[in-house]
Amino acid sequence: KRRHRGIDFDSTRGEPVLAIASGVVTFSGVDLPGRGTARPMRSRAANRFSPRRMGKGGRYVCIEHDTARDPENSADPPDRLVSCSMHLDEINVENGERVERGQRIGTVGRTGIKYSAPHLHFEVIRNGRRIDPSKLLEEFVIRNPPPKPKRIRRGSR
Repeated sequence: KRRHRGIDFDSTRGEPVLAIASGVVTFSGVDLPGRGTARPMRSRAANRFSPRRMGKGGRYVCIEHDTARDPENSADPPDRLVSCSMHLDEINVENGERVERGQRIGTVGRTGIKYSAPHLHFEVIRNGRRIDPSKLLEEFVIRNPPPKPKRIRRGSR
């Protein structure tokens, strides 16, 4: 059985999907049936491609985001951070296109889905490894998380 590697955001079909940060589109196209098979396409061709011929990811877009070096340790290479948005009803960007944070990259759909309602499947890849997107999104939603407790008490006082 295939492991779920991302977060699903329930939505309505046609809801705009926005870039989470600026960067360059590294994939715009469709997932094909079979493991690891995808076809990059111009948005117009991808939007006309029959959903019945798609794999589980449907129409999707991946963006390699701009990342900065750590000023404390400039010898370290910057993280390579890629986000992917899947099951899109429509793709609005092209491979190699530069996008800005908040730019519309597509619309929510249910391509590649047999039984679920429309939703956005969102994945993040950091330095070639998939990571839990909620950890990254937390940084955008909660800028200063509360400190961790120094000691945990168990039982009654």
